Amino acid sequence: MDPFLAIPVEIYYYILSYLDRRSKTAFAKCSRHRYFLAFPNRIRGIKITEGDEHEKYLDQFVGNGWLAPYAYCILSAELCLTNIQHLRSRLPNIVAFPNLTHLKISIPCSKYVEKNVYVIIFSLLSAAPFYDKLECLEMRWSSDRQSSFAPDPGYPGYSEEEQRENYDQKVAQLTRTEKDILGPFISDDDPALSSIRFPKHLQTLNMDIATGEVFYLWPLVHSESSSLTTLHITNVRRPVMDHRVPSTVCKFPSIKTLNLRLYWGYNAPPDHLPQQYPNLESLTISCYTSDAPGEDWLEAIPNLPKLTYLELPFPLWDGFYPHMKQLERELEDLITEGHFPVLREVGFVGGRFGAPGLNIKTICMISADQSGSFRFAWCLYPYNRQDNWLHLDEASSEDLDDSE
Repeated sequence: MDPFLAIPVEIYYYILSYLDRRSKTAFAKCSRHRYFLAFPNRIRGIKITEGDEHEKYLDQFVGNGWLAPYAYCILSAELCLTNIQHLRSRLPNIVAFPNLTHLKISIPCSKYVEKNVYVIIFSLLSAAPFYDKLECLEMRWSSDRQSSFAPDPGYPGYSEEEQRENYDQKVAQLTRTEKDILGPFISDDDPALSSIRFPKHLQTLNMDIATGEVFYLWPLVHSESSSLTTLHITNVRRPVMDHRVPSTVCKFPSIKTLNLRLYWGYNAPPDHLPQQYPNLESLTISCYTSDAPGEDWLEAIPNLPKLTYLELPFPLWDGFYPHMKQLERELEDLITEGHFPVLREVGFVGGRFGAPGLNIKTICMISADQSGSFRFAWCLYPYNRQDNWLHLDEASSEDLDDSE
């Protein structure tokens, strides 16, 4: 056992303050413990998965564990669960990290029990010391889109009675432990659902939960003010309605950035977007399939008067990709008619300039001179594996059309 483990951390820091960079690096190479002492700021995130190693390493961050002094350095955590029964046993363990600002939770979850799982997760998280410090929260159900957990296009049309029946049938297939965790069916007007609130300082909410329902946005309805500005959601085909005022669409004025992910092929965004998100500045539409918008790609998008950035799959017209000059003409006509008056960038993902193993984002930058004439400039951004878009040279539509 390393005899230096018995020395208080404060003394370590006092000694390290006198070392130059070379000596500090040599000290850090002696053991993992000394490395984290020398460079505590390098520990920023942790990924927690299933298995024996999970408990082993989490234990080191609490009590007298050798990683305990660094628990406060962890700002980002990803919790990957493989079973619903681990919700109550594993999720509370992340309280070991009091300064979390980013949290991602992945769990396989049937569409028929997702509302109960959603309530359980928030009931556990809301008691954590870091809850109101969270700036980014992501929930992801199953990553296997073709599994039994995959979404059902007809599910949003189910009545509450049908949802309850499906819930009972699904729960009947689960273990006793899972049944006890999920509890009875949660209806839309259940107090357990309406009492959920988002963290005070939440800025980004990413709900990759493969559902057409909108229950996960209800905390926004009950919040008089919100710091939430960025929303990533899937398959929202119906607006969030204010149950306090019948037939009234809720407005979320704080949302500036919206990312819509579509599971069942490309569809134009719903008409309620301008009413639901009146201050929207950035809209991204992506598909899990290879579908693309058709010739009405721009007309089908609701008029969002504050939109400055729009991103969608590269259009496909009768089986062919349009020329960039054609896209420019459509953009200019629509803006001239008063639609998207402040739109300045349009991104097209995939399409003409893609290649096997390489995705391309084509950005059209729009500007207007004093006479009102529009200028269009294009940039290509190859997509790499580090989730970055790498900027290439600026070009005109003629340059890109002639490059084929």
